[in-house]
Amino acid sequence: MGLDTYAFKPGWEMKRPPYYVPHPNTFTGTSRSLEVYVREMKAMSIEEAVRKLTSLPAGKYGLRGRGLIRLEAYADIVVLDYRILD
Repeated sequence: MGLDTYAFKPGWEMKRPPYYVPHPNTFTGTSRSLEVYVREMKAMSIEEAVRKLTSLPAGKYGLRGRGLIRLEAYADIVVLDYRILD
């Protein structure tokens, strides 16, 4: 599970060749990966998917205080309605 994209301001568009417009993954890649791998394919649990999106890459790249909810960590939290994945 991987999402390799850039963060762009909504509506941004390159004005000269190659006229790059952001890929849809820029805005929906994470939610789509949960939809496909957890709900549709049942390839992993929601817990495993969230770990692969948070603490696993943070640990791999040495980002201390990221990817986990604990004391002294940064508060990077997303609230997810798990029922939408049922």
